Amino acid sequence: MLLINFSLPLNQGQLRQAESLLRESIDQVINFPIHLDSDLPILPQFKIAMKEFPLPAEKVRIEPVVVILPAANYLAALILAELHAWMDYFPIILRIRMQPYSLPPRYEVAELINLQETEDSSARGFNLG
Repeated sequence: MLLINFSLPLNQGQLRQAESLLRESIDQVINFPIHLDSDLPILPQFKIAMKEFPLPAEKVRIEPVVVILPAANYLAALILAELHAWMDYFPIILRIRMQPYSLPPRYEVAELINLQETEDSSARGFNLG
């Protein structure tokens, strides 16, 4: 399994949590945070940033992929559109959350979100709301 992380790096405990949820080992982690200047147009900056992505789209297309998205909603949307174009399906999202009452703040792996399953069920006419 390939983990593409567009957010903060995970520690070993978080990686073990992710593998437990996935029921699969994570063979490779690509940490690829993207930082954009909000005063400039976003799309050109995003395209330039993605040219630096360390794997070819072909590898992402054939490997099982799980993704950690950044907190910025517009950036997450662009990443999902890009990955869908590369893969021809939506990846599984690994949701990270802050542990309740933790000081200093600590984060844990919360859940998997299967976007492709959501798209497939919506395409079949299921009402998810």
